[in-house]
Amino acid sequence: MSNINTIQPIRSIVLHIRSKDAIQIDDNLNTNFEVDLLAPIAITPLEELHIFLSQAEIPYSFYCVSSDLNNNILKYDVDGTLTFPNQNYTPDELIRIMNDDSTFSSIFNTTYNRFTNKITITNNSGETKEINWTESTINKVLGFGSKTSDDSLSAGASTTSPDMVNLASVHSIMVHSSLSQANVLSTRSGNSTILQKISIDVNAYGIIYLNQDDFRTYSVSYQPVVDKISFRLTDQNNQLLNLNGINFEMSLIFNVYPKYTDNDITNRQNIITSPPTLMPNIQQPITREKTIDDTHPIVGKSEIEHDTQKVILDTLLDLSTS
Repeated sequence: MSNINTIQPIRSIVLHIRSKDAIQIDDNLNTNFEVDLLAPIAITPLEELHIFLSQAEIPYSFYCVSSDLNNNILKYDVDGTLTFPNQNYTPDELIRIMNDDSTFSSIFNTTYNRFTNKITITNNSGETKEINWTESTINKVLGFGSKTSDDSLSAGASTTSPDMVNLASVHSIMVHSSLSQANVLSTRSGNSTILQKISIDVNAYGIIYLNQDDFRTYSVSYQPVVDKISFRLTDQNNQLLNLNGINFEMSLIFNVYPKYTDNDITNRQNIITSPPTLMPNIQQPITREKTIDDTHPIVGKSEIEHDTQKVILDTLLDLSTS
């Protein structure tokens, strides 16, 4: 059988962060910043620090198409460039930009099918022209994200996007931190600096909250002192978000736990986290499991039998001395 004991933190520290109070690393973007702690957080060699993001309020003020996200350039006819302005778009607005550009529209005409959510580009010039997808960055937005080669269109020929128009260019916000350790992984880079992934479930110009459905992940740190923390807010492609000068807030919780190692023979106990499906939005207490099997070091006796006989012998000894 096993005996499960909940380990409570030795101590907890809450850190509230306002982006306007932070030290900006990038003068143009407030999503790349540092926080200097006036009261550093220190742990001993016998302790470990568990950090997780408890709250966040981030304005949805970044654009779905922008130079910051590196998704606003269409290359064509070898040296032609159509640059889409940094802004939010509808499919019709994409088409308007393309057809209103005098240079691009003198060669191509662009249409949108709202029933298929796809774009068709037709060569209206009298000679063969190219659309250089291999040099463009707006491919996914226009529905040409799966293209691996350029389109060479003869006079009157057209090409239709194989994929749908995708204006949901930012799927989630990744909060990167210098606190993240080797227990955090990602498919992009293996060991990751991502402290928390935040779902985007509001429309543009609203407030994105770290909500009840976002699983709280935590990073384990053994560094003796935390006095300076750097943060980056990016999209899923590791592009820094441009909040266009609007500030945001976050809160972190630092829990200090005792550290147990395999070399601690006398107090060897396994640290076990509660299953994440219990309460996915709340940091669960750490539990430790001490395994007690059905045998006892006294051969042939169970622990219950040994304890019972010990009580009887102690009672007899007390009677004999009285």
